Amino acid sequence: MTQKKADKNDDSVSVELSIDAETANGVYSNLAVSNVNTDEWVMDFIFLQPKSRKGSVRSRVIMSVKNAKRLSDMLSKQVSAYEEQHGAIDDDGAQPGLTLSFN
Repeated sequence: MTQKKADKNDDSVSVELSIDAETANGVYSNLAVSNVNTDEWVMDFIFLQPKSRKGSVRSRVIMSVKNAKRLSDMLSKQVSAYEEQHGAIDDDGAQPGLTLSFN
């Protein structure tokens, strides 16, 4: 996550964050799906094992549409910075042809 340095003319507030050990380990996801309504964005981060027809949702993140927009902007900036430093990310944009069902 990016941090903004506060200056004397800035109205920002310093926030101290904590993270437990399990959350700090993170989870691996190789697929993400999202659903949205007028108020909320729901993103499911999934691990789909190669050559398997079953996957598991490893994490579900729910946020306001405004925060989803902020996340999108942050990711766009970070991907651009990454590509400037390391070269273009090779992605044909194609999504795997999957039909998902939740139970």
